This record gives sequence, structure tokens and C-alpha cells, in this order.
Amino acid sequence: MTLILDTQDIARHKEAEKYQRTRQLSDDAVKRDWERNLETHAEDAGRPSTDIFAQMGRPLARIEVEKRLLKCNPNFFFEISKSDPSKSGVYIAEPLPDELGVLRRQKKFLTGMESGISPEFSVRHVVPERVPNPSCPGEWMDRPKFIGETRGWRTVIARLVRSKHLELEGAKRIFEIESGMQSKNWKNLTT
Repeated sequence: MTLILDTQDIARHKEAEKYQRTRQLSDDAVKRDWERNLETHAEDAGRPSTDIFAQMGRPLARIEVEKRLLKCNPNFFFEISKSDPSKSGVYIAEPLPDELGVLRRQKKFLTGMESGISPEFSVRHVVPERVPNPSCPGEWMDRPKFIGETRGWRTVIARLVRSKHLELEGAKRIFEIESGMQSKNWKNLTT
């Protein structure tokens, strides 16, 4: 009889441990999500990154961005998205394996950009969202939820620099980065 009770106690104890682990993982996930969400649309050098007017800086038309990118790297080419004409892609042709493993020059997508006018800095778009409060478990609160962005031309440059398809110093000179506003996000993306 004691063996049965001990087995039941052990099973209850294991269930309680499993519940506690699951609860801790859930609380940790909520905190991580909260931090990532805040970082996604945090202010940039004191400017709200969700305000188009604060992020506009020196806007450039797609044609001008492409012209300057080609001065930095003449191997780029550009295509307007068929599924969303408001977006364009920056590509490069490089040797990539085909379905048989043979290296052939194929286009490789590098990054996306706006097809119309690009602000200097990316604008984050948010909507209200009800989420668990990370500092008070069991309570709920409202916060802005990131749903997309209007990509700024500096973000395009930073992504191309990070993928090593663009030299930072050349891009700074051609895009006249030093004459623009300061940006914490730009600094973080390019250092």
C-alpha cells in the first residue's frame, strides 16, 4: 500500500515540477517577446521610429537609391516585386549550385527596398496589442505591436554592408551619410 502512495506522490511531484518548468518557460518567453518588441520600434537618437515625419530625413526616390548603389557596386541589379509593386529587390548574380549541384551564375536576393520614395530611416508600423504584463504575472496590458516597416535607404545600405556586398566608407561618401541626422540604429547596424 505504501508503494502505491509513494508512486502517486512521485507522479504528483513530477507533474508539479513539469508545471513549474512550463510556467517559467512561458514567463521567460513573454519577457523575451516584450524586450524584442520594444527594441524593434525603440526611439532612434531621440526620434520616434514609428513617426514617418521624424524618420523621413532626406528621402530618396528608388531610381536615385539604385543609381547611388550602382556607384558603390556595379554588379547590383534591381527588380520590382510582381506580388507587391510597392517593394523592390536588390540582387547580385553569383555562382550558386543549381538543382544538380553544378555552379551557375544565378541571381541572389540581397535585400528589399521601397519602390517609390524611401525615407532616410526605416519607419516601424505598430498597432495596439493586449499582452501579459511581464512584471506582474496574471495581469494584462496594452502595448504597441510591430507589424511592418517602410524601409529606409540607410537600412538597405546597412544590410548590404553586413552581407559584405558594399563597402561602408564608399557608401557613406556616395550617400553623404555625414550630412544627415544622427542615428543610433545606423551605428548599431554598421559597427
